[in-house]
Amino acid sequence: MGSTAEHCCRPATQTWRYNHGNPVGQRWYVGTARDVFLMRSYGTANQFSPNVFVGGTTTNTLRTVVGNVATPPVGGAVALSAARSGLNTATILYNGDYIGGVGPLTVTNGRFCRGGDSGGPWLATNTAGNVIAYGQHYGAYTDQTGTIIYNCLFMPVTPISATMQATIMTG
Repeated sequence: MGSTAEHCCRPATQTWRYNHGNPVGQRWYVGTARDVFLMRSYGTANQFSPNVFVGGTTTNTLRTVVGNVATPPVGGAVALSAARSGLNTATILYNGDYIGGVGPLTVTNGRFCRGGDSGGPWLATNTAGNVIAYGQHYGAYTDQTGTIIYNCLFMPVTPISATMQATIMTG
């Protein structure tokens, strides 16, 4: 099925992920240094697809992933399609940040991300509307109250793939 942020599935004994009470997938393989875990689909253990949800908070729009970016280009445009904040765009500021031993993270100028967005895809689209994968949402710099004081961050596809010994599926 895919992956999401590891910090969204704690404690480690929690094995199932749910979306509005419906089972989505089962925790399968974890990489804490990259804040990621792979999920097997609910029902069929080996069902995967090269699709991703793109749009607002209640989207049913699926787009096909046709490629990925190994190193996000500084100054490049990128979008987050997330459960809470919806679809928003940002500019990549720099790569290689580490927070609490998790990294290398890419830092954007976006300040729109919210709690519950973690694991959402960072992407761009080509002229056909297909997706180029950039990474997976990690979080943002916040103050002690949880207020975003600095930019949204994501884990690029390449470190996730290396840690999980998996490749991104494209269609």
